[in-house]
Amino acid sequence: MGKLLKTNDTLAIFSIFFLVFLFSIIKGPEFLPDSGSYESNSIVRMGMYPMIITFFKFLFKSYAFKCLVVFQTVFALITIYLLTQFLRERIVNVLNYYVFWPCGRFIKTNNG
Repeated sequence: MGKLLKTNDTLAIFSIFFLVFLFSIIKGPEFLPDSGSYESNSIVRMGMYPMIITFFKFLFKSYAFKCLVVFQTVFALITIYLLTQFLRERIVNVLNYYVFWPCGRFIKTNNG
């Protein structure tokens, strides 16, 4: 039962990731009033994102912004997945090591 539940969870997570990825490709880039300052490497903007935009414009020419949307979506999804895995492991380890008592404090168990 546990393996089946884990398989279903993984399938659900990757289905959501795929739908988000597909939506971002269909929707494409969205240009807002401050987009020009990022694209022109304005001095008021932090250096990393304008540098990424310049790199994508150099590499992909007219498809730069579509590729940037794909890159940002994939990067965000991977980051979210890794963060949730990390937090899941930490929370499970903490809950296995401590028992919450009704008086409102944690006490150490002998399992750890």
